[in-house]
Amino acid sequence: AVGVAYPLLAELLSGLGSAEVAPEVDVKPAAAREGVLKLLAGDFDAIFIHAVPPRDERLGVLTLESEPMGVAVPSGSRLAGLAAVGPEDLNGQALIWLQRDGDPDVRERVLGLMMDGGMLPGPHRWSPSIATTMSRVSAGLGVSFKVPHQVVPGDPPGVVWRPFAGVSYPVPTVLVWLRNDSSPLVTQLVDQARRYLAKQA
Repeated sequence: AVGVAYPLLAELLSGLGSAEVAPEVDVKPAAAREGVLKLLAGDFDAIFIHAVPPRDERLGVLTLESEPMGVAVPSGSRLAGLAAVGPEDLNGQALIWLQRDGDPDVRERVLGLMMDGGMLPGPHRWSPSIATTMSRVSAGLGVSFKVPHQVVPGDPPGVVWRPFAGVSYPVPTVLVWLRNDSSPLVTQLVDQARRYLAKQA
């Protein structure tokens, strides 16, 4: 999924292979439903998604972490002066979305949640990357729904993250694999994920 925290991904992938042989890992973005279908079809060895998949005995599932969805806003805006941003605070604001969004389901759920809370959105704008999205927020061209790790202080300058007020949308990062996949790399990835969870406990 787009938006998996790089430190988490790096820690899990660093445990693959052996000292002598480093595996070749191909990482591709995929939406939650698309990712599960491709996993079941054998196109993917494992997936990281931002939703707990439907119960299926064929799937192994580990929830690795969860972050609250919030909003990236220009640091000089009135929204930055709020401790938390409610749906109606965003009335008329342009919403900047990632064009290659790996989780359209998340986008639709967050948008629906905020509109149910009274938000009257402004125009929708599309961005080719998270970096471009942050630059556009910094320039005051709109706001963007993000989890905290996606808003890096000072990169770019002029953007701050604020939690939602009055609504809650936790975004999990979930590892999913096929239980009958006995390949060494998938086994190592799952073992690494379990060690990661044990350290967080």
